[in-house]
This record gives sequence, structure tokens and C-alpha cells, in this order.
Amino acid sequence: MLIKIIYKMLFLLENMRISHVRKMMHVGENVAIKHGFKASRPRKITIGDGVSIHVNCVMQAQAPIKIGSGTLIAANCTIVTANHTITVSGDNNAIGGTESKPVTIGKNCWLGANVTILPGVTLADGAIIGAGSVVTKDMPANMICLGSPARPIKPRPIVPENEL
Repeated sequence: MLIKIIYKMLFLLENMRISHVRKMMHVGENVAIKHGFKASRPRKITIGDGVSIHVNCVMQAQAPIKIGSGTLIAANCTIVTANHTITVSGDNNAIGGTESKPVTIGKNCWLGANVTILPGVTLADGAIIGAGSVVTKDMPANMICLGSPARPIKPRPIVPENEL
């Protein structure tokens, strides 16, 4: 019984934390953000209408992150906008500052579980990224893309609305 009460309290606290972060972001209508969501610099994140972000996703927003309406993001995805600059030197202190580039995810995209999106990437509308992929460059519209690094594999099947 005590464990159930503690679990409910932790769940309530997590919902309050996500609600607080959500207020700092630019969030559209009917957006679902599940527990474990983490965002650095949430004011730089814009999320369109009808977006679903599943459990344990991380958005590191040193530069803007824009997510288009209708996009689905599965569990454990990471979106990164900054990278360390590396100097060309022979010493052990070869890491310099950071370089930030925005990430843009188009409308009606799907990100499978454990996808990582790196700085400067744009996913065109309708792109599907397969589970476990690492996206290092822009991906075209309505294509299924996967791998590490991700690359377009085949066109996304289009299902007529009357068949849904």
C-alpha cells in the first residue's frame, strides 16, 4: 500500500515538472508529452499541434528546435543542437567551445525509438526515421530513412484517407 502511495506521489511530481517545462516552450494544441522528458533551454523549443513525445526524450536546445504538427516521437529519442568544437593541437586539451545549429522537424514526421538527431538537421515533411538511427544530415520528404548515419531507403507508403 505504501509503495502505491509513493508511486502516485512520484507520478504527480513528474507531471508537475513536465507542466512547468511545457509552460516555457511554445506548444501547440493537443500535444502529449510523456514522463521523463528533459529539455535544456526550453524557451528555444517550438512544438506544433498534435505532436506526441513519448517517454524519456531529451531536447538539448542551445539553438532553436522546431517540431511540425502531427509529428510522433517515440521513446528515448534525443535531439541535440550543439556540438563541441575540436582544435587541432597535440595537447590533451583539444576540446574548445561549442557550436550550435538549429534542428527542424517537418510536419507528420515519425521518429522511432532511440533516434538521435544531431545539430543542423532538417527533416522534411513526412519523413520516417527508423528506430536506433543517428541522423547527421537533412532527410527528404516522405521517405523512410534509417541507419547510423541515417540515409533514405524507400518512399513512405501513402494511404488514401478513405482507407484509414
